[in-house]
Amino acid sequence: MAGVYAVFGKSFITMRLVESLVSVLICFLIYVIGRIVFSTTVGLIAAAIAAVYPHFILLAGILYSTNIFTLFLALSLFLLLKTDREKTVLFSALAGLASGLAALTIPSLFFILPFWVLWLVFKPSQSWFLKLGTGFVYLFLFALTLVPWTLRNYKEYGRFTLVRPIPSTVLPNLKD
Repeated sequence: MAGVYAVFGKSFITMRLVESLVSVLICFLIYVIGRIVFSTTVGLIAAAIAAVYPHFILLAGILYSTNIFTLFLALSLFLLLKTDREKTVLFSALAGLASGLAALTIPSLFFILPFWVLWLVFKPSQSWFLKLGTGFVYLFLFALTLVPWTLRNYKEYGRFTLVRPIPSTVLPNLKD
């Protein structure tokens, strides 16, 4: 929101248009992921379902972080699939960056992270050197994305907090 407001001014209409574009990108990524994993037909069906899914439609109309989280999550998965297909560390690095941005948006990505790293390291299609390299680069860029916000949280609250501070741990003690 801050980026959109900085470029276009404080306008809810502009923000909703940007949210709508984000929703279109999510549908496109769903199509591409479905096409890569299954087939073009499956990708088209999945994208069509996503386009009319009521929750996605609602998210495009309200200013809530779930829409951008979904975009970063789908982008992360797409880039991980590209890592597997292209056999290069570049897509692994971009996937780590997208995953880090997703985690900064909504921390629930931390539950998915171990499974994605295990998939990167134990998939059968690459040499061990490339597997470990893509896994390391993914985790490194993921962690690097969290560093500025974590340092900011430490400075602000005096404790180690990766992404979102829990209100009960950062608010002053009311007894004092």
